[in-house]
Amino acid sequence: MDLSKVQIGDKVYSCLKGWGEVIWVNKHSFNVNFNKLAQAVYYFNGKYFQSDIKAEITNWRKKRREWQPENYPDGYTIWADGKIASTWSNGRNVIKEGRVYATREQAEYAYKSIRACQILNAYKAEFAPDWRPDWANPNQNKWYIYYNIELEKWGMVHCFRQQIPELVCFPKEIAEQLCKDLNNGVVEL
Repeated sequence: MDLSKVQIGDKVYSCLKGWGEVIWVNKHSFNVNFNKLAQAVYYFNGKYFQSDIKAEITNWRKKRREWQPENYPDGYTIWADGKIASTWSNGRNVIKEGRVYATREQAEYAYKSIRACQILNAYKAEFAPDWRPDWANPNQNKWYIYYNIELEKWGMVHCFRQQIPELVCFPKEIAEQLCKDLNNGVVEL
């Protein structure tokens, strides 16, 4: 019997106990936690069974692999003050936080993006401090700003169904004013 494909964290479904999570694996069996009760599971005749009641495991979901940022030992990171520095001089937490980049150019590009989000959030905090997007309400107007390369000016677009990571949304009046301020050079991103 080959249990090499069974991994801790996999989800299995027992026809009697419902869903459980694999918590231990050895050569011949594995344990599944069903509602805080660990049950051994064995393989017999091409099927998996719980040991105590011979309940067949009828469904299986592989554990999702969580993405981890790549460790670039010779990479670059962004300090709190915006300074770009080599990874080794900025400590180990930057790797876990996803703030390590393979090249200085990647780190500089990321900093510009982060800085733009900070400026947009500060603008919203100043001019619409109590406004929050209500994603359950499709009637609430939520506006994003964008730069139109062809027209070489800032514009805005209405959105009520998609929440896009890294984009800051505004009420319509604030988005209109922000576009004017960006187009007149009062605000720079």
